[in-house]
Amino acid sequence: MLNKDTRITVLGGGQAGLSLIRALRSQGSKAAVTLIDKDRYFVDKSDIFSLLLNSRRSGIIDRQDFCREHKVSFVMHSAERVNYKRKTVFFKEEDPVTSDILVLSSGLYSRDLDIRGDHREGFFYFSDIDLFKLRDRLSLAEDIVIYASTLSGLRMAYSLSGLSKDIKLFTGDCSFLGSEKEALWERLVSGGIDIYENVSLLEIVGERSVKAVKTSLPRVFSAHLVLADSGLTSFSRLLPEGQNPCCGQTSFPGVYMIGAVSDREAEHKKYFSGYSRTAQDQAVILAGVLEQEPETEACWPGFVQEEFSAFVSKVFMPREEISSDQCRA
Repeated sequence: MLNKDTRITVLGGGQAGLSLIRALRSQGSKAAVTLIDKDRYFVDKSDIFSLLLNSRRSGIIDRQDFCREHKVSFVMHSAERVNYKRKTVFFKEEDPVTSDILVLSSGLYSRDLDIRGDHREGFFYFSDIDLFKLRDRLSLAEDIVIYASTLSGLRMAYSLSGLSKDIKLFTGDCSFLGSEKEALWERLVSGGIDIYENVSLLEIVGERSVKAVKTSLPRVFSAHLVLADSGLTSFSRLLPEGQNPCCGQTSFPGVYMIGAVSDREAEHKKYFSGYSRTAQDQAVILAGVLEQEPETEACWPGFVQEEFSAFVSKVFMPREEISSDQCRA
């Protein structure tokens, strides 16, 4: 049973982490909860495509306000390492946070493409997209390069195709598209997008900001903004050594894993659907488990995706032309 002296640390303030906090408070838990996330704002990645194109704030959660409302401590820093036996999270400059229960809800991470110069302003891996910075960059950028290795990159290109920008789409192996490829390519090309298949990005050129991209063609393309969809993985330096992603109790007592980080099939997926609903369901179950007995057995829902063709039809449906001023924050 949880009480006001029970210390719970939630590492990751995405859909799973926030849902867990809501569930704990809704069932009356008085536990001392700390949320750790390096960013102030949460945006559901499935909604980012539409949010990029207008200035509305609905769908965006201010984690500071959320924590204040739910009487939770908020540490807005990036975790450097975790001692799972002690359930302690360490930071570069902040004091460590130690708890009785540690919940990993850190989501998925983009794979590193090993591109020289990817630290420059205007380069974004999909998992690191800052909505407000990207909106600002979009309002100024004329030349946009998108690298796609999953459906997410293609969807980003399609979403931005109405902005009267020069968009170049570079892809890895797109054989996963199967019979959908021809229709998708036709739709992207009709939106004014230049497509280059089986091409790698080698270097981001520029001093402080992105100016151009060197590719494996070999050829250099002008670019003011580069978006890299390199695929996603749940494995990161923060996971316990030797620990495979799994929902619920990990191999360490008092340490749990929920949300997308627990999807062991994530790195093999080429499209992502149903994550938000599953993360919420897992969070509610974990809140109940913690309120009863930490070792209580539970039936954890897995990640079930929509049928591929149906998902493609939904996210690439025809839409009206989008004017460029819609992307301004």
